[in-house]
Amino acid sequence: MKKKPVIWIDSREKNNQHISNCFSDKKIDYFISKLPIGDYMSLDNARLIIERKNSILELVSTIGSEHERFKKELKEATRYGIHIIILIEEEGFFCLEDIKSWVHPFIKKNPRAMTGETIYKILSAYTQYYDVEIQFTCKGDSAQKILELLKAA
Repeated sequence: MKKKPVIWIDSREKNNQHISNCFSDKKIDYFISKLPIGDYMSLDNARLIIERKNSILELVSTIGSEHERFKKELKEATRYGIHIIILIEEEGFFCLEDIKSWVHPFIKKNPRAMTGETIYKILSAYTQYYDVEIQFTCKGDSAQKILELLKAA
């Protein structure tokens, strides 16, 4: 009989009620506590972490104003042999190449706002220099995607 997975959810993770509700509905055990790196981890595999972004706009904040903090986290994960999957909830995006076409919703107010091309270059560098993978999902499928990626489904 297969052992039931236990998922660790970072206590700083916001706007994730749709995910925890799905875990509860599927009778997936989880607990909420501060994770040193990322947002989701299966206790069966501490070397795989999911960093969820609820939109490309949230991702822009992370790789923009929070860039140094995030890069430090990626370096630390790489040092410890941890693979990070950045899971971005965004309709109509399926692979990293798709992000090139993204248009910042405030580009007219701020012409220096980050472009999809810039995001692509930054994420490509992350995948090249750190043990990082980029995945996309829509909000309605994110809980199932997290379980699949953590091999807890």
